[in-house]
Amino acid sequence: MSRSIHTPAMFVREPSAAPKGDIIFVHDAWHGAWCWDEYFTKDFSDKGFRCITFNLPGHTDRTEHTAMNELGFDDYVDALASVVAHCEDSPVIIGHGMGALVLQKYLQIHTCRMAVFMSPMPSNGYWMGLLRLLINVGTWKALRTRNLYEVVRKTSTARSMFFTRQTDPAKVNAWHARLCGASYRAFKELPRLDIKPISRSLTPSIVIGGGKDRLVSVKDFQRTSRIHDAGLIIIPHMGHDMMLDQGHRWLVDLLINCLDFPIEKEKIPVVNRLKVASPAQHKSLDPVLN
Repeated sequence: MSRSIHTPAMFVREPSAAPKGDIIFVHDAWHGAWCWDEYFTKDFSDKGFRCITFNLPGHTDRTEHTAMNELGFDDYVDALASVVAHCEDSPVIIGHGMGALVLQKYLQIHTCRMAVFMSPMPSNGYWMGLLRLLINVGTWKALRTRNLYEVVRKTSTARSMFFTRQTDPAKVNAWHARLCGASYRAFKELPRLDIKPISRSLTPSIVIGGGKDRLVSVKDFQRTSRIHDAGLIIIPHMGHDMMLDQGHRWLVDLLINCLDFPIEKEKIPVVNRLKVASPAQHKSLDPVLN
């Protein structure tokens, strides 16, 4: 049966420097376009990129969970594809958490200039991470009622999941107020997504993860990197919501360096220079994170 496809509202920030192309940002479960607009879109536009954010279907305010649970990964991939269709040239796409998995699914049949998988959700979902947080009564309630907003209802739980202890509590409270639910159907679909390796000759890719991520382990980041033969960068001091965490501007500079590399097919191996960044290297590179 055919499904109607609607282009979600797009929020565009034009470059304030010499144009370098488009970047599309795909947010995580429980989040929205707002998480990129806090810091990233301004920082990237200042570097010359046209930044495009949008809300994945259902991730607007507090969508009733029964309506959100009707949405799945196909709906998210279709939304991303409809946004990409508005770009004149192939964009860079940065996906965070579940958004990184949406991007991987999109790249099964499409390509883009470069893919960045930030704190990527494993193909088996966040279940292992959530199991580590099952002392949270809300997680049990979410599973029982199929209302995944219950997972993040408490500010303290959202802080443990997404941020580090160094994150400003006032900002955490403000960001928590903007969280929404997540689709139970999408989480159930995870075992059947059948993510295949992405050809790096068509789309070079990088996996970036935080050493203090409580939802996704470093082993999961390594596994995603191996699947797609992608570059791998682990930043020891950062949590799951890297775009909001301490050192986010340093992270932007790191990504700009990646994007500034020539990425024609014959020059793609240059990305491999970023294969591993050790804790010692990060300490020397970024005093903000010390």
